[in-house]
Amino acid sequence: MSHGAITLTGIEPRGVIEGGRVWLRGTGLPPVVGTDPAISIGGAAARVVFAAPDRVAVVVPAAAAAGRAPVRATWAPGATLFVDVGTRLATGLHQVDSPAAGRDGWIYAAFSGSRGQESAVSVYR
Repeated sequence: MSHGAITLTGIEPRGVIEGGRVWLRGTGLPPVVGTDPAISIGGAAARVVFAAPDRVAVVVPAAAAAGRAPVRATWAPGATLFVDVGTRLATGLHQVDSPAAGRDGWIYAAFSGSRGQESAVSVYR
């Protein structure tokens, strides 16, 4: 998936929801930042939140419809990566980083609360 000196090599994660981050991986990627229509997910412009020559992070836009969606960058014409956009089922939840899947089939996540707040329970199943 290359065009000139720009090469797209991958995307992660492959499953996303509105507001989540998608990382485009490659080489020779341009230094784009902010809301840039140069990158789209499902045809909707994605906001760039980080850019380096080997990776670019974008936020999944609310306008991205659920289902398999193409991720395109105008600076890499012909290169299309895909993500599966999920449907948001709940709101008002705290983001969970690095959840763990147990052998028992449960997902375990930590909750530390806001700064200065003490939580009675810190690990949830």
